[in-house]
Amino acid sequence: MALENILAAVLNRDGGFYTVRDEQSVLESYIYIMQFRYMDSFEVDINLSPGILDCKVPKLILQPIVENCITTVLTTLATAWEG
Repeated sequence: MALENILAAVLNRDGGFYTVRDEQSVLESYIYIMQFRYMDSFEVDINLSPGILDCKVPKLILQPIVENCITTVLTTLATAWEG
């Protein structure tokens, strides 16, 4: 279901904007896949003000930011553990 949610967002040609609520759903799917990949070695806490959930943002704007955070932290930790 998580991969299906992400693919639907990528392939959706209804426009370049989503609500923050929709973007959060895609982001939660992405985080689920990354937690599976990294064997639940991290947690993510998403705190959004209810007042912004219906605001429009560019589609898939948050995913690269979260991806960068996850990979940077995990790479830094792996380097620290090695040496």
